[in-house]
Amino acid sequence: MPRYILVVDDDPDIRHILRERLESYGYRVEIAADGPAAIEQLERLTLSGIFLDIRMPGIDGIQVLARIRDRSLTLPVIIVTAAGTAELANASIQAGAQACLFKPFDQAQIKYVVERWFSPPLDQGTGM
Repeated sequence: MPRYILVVDDDPDIRHILRERLESYGYRVEIAADGPAAIEQLERLTLSGIFLDIRMPGIDGIQVLARIRDRSLTLPVIIVTAAGTAELANASIQAGAQACLFKPFDQAQIKYVVERWFSPPLDQGTGM
């Protein structure tokens, strides 16, 4: 059974970077461009983890994180945020996120977070 990672970000470039990197590690990647789409994906998928932008229009990342934690206390959630929002990053950790990646991030940071928090894909070993 494949391992799915959900990438939630309103920036198409960030979605593309994360999708490309995660797929190279052997994960299946689903995309959501906003909070409502993320919540819909949560209803239909069994996920191995989530990359979640904290600042999005409408339902923001903290609100999505609260919905995730209502359903699962163990699903790894990595907050993706701009470097100038350290206060929001701290709030997200207190709300139940495992870690934060500050934009702009590099491949080494993504790899570290994936190895630390997500289970390796079953169909491709670690893929790393």
